[in-house]
Amino acid sequence: MALAYLLATPEVHIEAITTAYGLAHTRRAAENILRVLALCDRDDIPVYVGADAPLVGTAAFPVRWRRVADELPGIRLPRSRVQTRQESAAAFLWERLLRVAQEPVHILTLGALTNLAAVCAEECPRVKELVTMGGAFGVSGNVVGGASGVSSAAEWNIHVDPLAAKAVFSSGVAQRIVTHDAALNVPITFAFASTFRTHGSGPLHRLVCELLDLMAPHVSGGTYYAWDPLAAVALMHPGILSMHTHAIEVLPNSGVTRVAKAGPPKAVAMSADHKGWEAAFLSAFT
Repeated sequence: MALAYLLATPEVHIEAITTAYGLAHTRRAAENILRVLALCDRDDIPVYVGADAPLVGTAAFPVRWRRVADELPGIRLPRSRVQTRQESAAAFLWERLLRVAQEPVHILTLGALTNLAAVCAEECPRVKELVTMGGAFGVSGNVVGGASGVSSAAEWNIHVDPLAAKAVFSSGVAQRIVTHDAALNVPITFAFASTFRTHGSGPLHRLVCELLDLMAPHVSGGTYYAWDPLAAVALMHPGILSMHTHAIEVLPNSGVTRVAKAGPPKAVAMSADHKGWEAAFLSAFT
């Protein structure tokens, strides 16, 4: 949904897409992304495959969740005419952000921060801002059955690679963090899904409708929130977020995030405007 929104927004220029350790396996994620790009005739956007394991440990999303993310049952996508780039995601990011003299970019991260950990250890003048979906501060997290022990205070993207998150959060890179706290303000409701179906057209609109159908049990159950789509919309409409600024501590085993007394300050979204998100997301498809 986040990718469909960005592809449907004319003001966004997507230079490249990298897959990261997270819900889908990185190779399958890249293949799925290429098919999404084929759906909207955007084969010009290169896709790079990221690391499929955390820097340390074996923490991972639940197997059944990963199977759905890999296979996307019920989602109709064409075959892609192109392949992923041979260069790894980490190598591409290192070259693009540290060596090649090009314009600075915004980076949106929707999984673990594994690919960026080494890059952010250096000065990154070519990163205007890193917008990250991850972390939980004033609410319980969403981790259930984590490999390092159950911790309801952790959020999944940080939990699966806390060492990478610690490296990025302790860097000097300008960063805006869209937290689980903020996402809880933006449930994807049955009413929103119904409205979305009647507002819009085209292949990306159909894709989101099929994704909403896939997640219908969670939508009806009131347990589905706009985690990644919120971060994507906030990239373009930062005013929908209510921000606090503070340093961040990441606990090494669980990935629990806390306010730290010292360290580089980061902009942390603690709440979000539900109606503002809905309006902005719908507008991209209408």
